[in-house]
Amino acid sequence: MAVAELHRAAELQYPASRVLPELARALLLQNQQKELIEKCARIDLADPAADADLKTSIATAYAHQGEVANARTALAAALNDIADYSAALKMESRLLAGERQCDAALAQVDKVIANDARDARDRTPAKGRRVSSASSGTSKRNWPSSREITSERMTSSSA
Repeated sequence: MAVAELHRAAELQYPASRVLPELARALLLQNQQKELIEKCARIDLADPAADADLKTSIATAYAHQGEVANARTALAAALNDIADYSAALKMESRLLAGERQCDAALAQVDKVIANDARDARDRTPAKGRRVSSASSGTSKRNWPSSREITSERMTSSSA
């Protein structure tokens, strides 16, 4: 529904810098990466913030399709618009982590945290989970099972 409304807004000639970044995110949410790439990959918006937002969504679409080189090109364009654009830096860190370049991925996350201190509280736990998943080669968390926790409590309370 949002996609249809945003298409209508574009047809009614609402400013592209306001419509296209929103449309791109809506298409991503509906797993319409191919449509996003076909419609928006060659578009450059005059507003740097809007263009960075659009390019980051395009990079995400490319990454979902396994086109890492194109994703990196779109991210470079986004970071050319706004050098420390956190959404682009976060996407870049995901690409790096996917390639098992954990130190570089962490450096990107640290850069995001430094640039956006108000988000630091939310990012730090995710940073630890991502690195442990990437370095272990699995996305499964290495937390104790409920059985292990229960047996620990029982032995602690009986002592």
